[in-house]
Amino acid sequence: MNFVLDTLGLLGLRRRSVEALAARPALAPSFAAFAAGFLVFVWVRHAVYAGLRGAVAPASPLDQVMRLNLIQAALYATLICVPALTAGVALARRDPSGYTLTFLSYRAHLAVLLPLWGLLFAAAAPVQALVPHWIVIGEVGISVGLLSLLALACFYTVWAIGRINGISAPAAAGVVLIAALTLPAFYLLAGTTLVPLLLLIGVGLCLLWHRVRGRDGKP
Repeated sequence: MNFVLDTLGLLGLRRRSVEALAARPALAPSFAAFAAGFLVFVWVRHAVYAGLRGAVAPASPLDQVMRLNLIQAALYATLICVPALTAGVALARRDPSGYTLTFLSYRAHLAVLLPLWGLLFAAAAPVQALVPHWIVIGEVGISVGLLSLLALACFYTVWAIGRINGISAPAAAGVVLIAALTLPAFYLLAGTTLVPLLLLIGVGLCLLWHRVRGRDGKP
């Protein structure tokens, strides 16, 4: 219950909520919140634009799962975006260690940002449903729902990064801007099935290896 209240408190820009989430050792609720919010947004978006997709050939269960892009989004967030944010913070604070990524800092960012992003996905879903229009500039178009999601994500991520690390808003904005440069990596993951699966298997093997070493008492 405290996790839910702390997550909702992020929308109210409560510093206490950030501190409480960052101090939590378990990341499972954070991943669950991210997945739930992401799926809500994706399902609403698919329902809104179902008529524009035309006839779709039957797909295997694996293809249906991969088309949701949940696995790709989780891999991008945990293996690319959050590490980029953490590295950017080290640069913003002029950390002499440079790009060193500590596990505690990485975990704190995951514990706060994953439920925050999940909440923002869920919040943008009604906008996507009620205002399914597109804004087109030249050859580029973006839906109002996705645009609202990006705006919310930028604002709240800048605020959260500043609160987690005790840096100024301009510095946090610079960190988010650096991390945003990794966004094409998500579209690369979303455009293929093999790469996300290989990454997922690799992460699973690494976690298993770490768990076995922990049981053996090795550092």
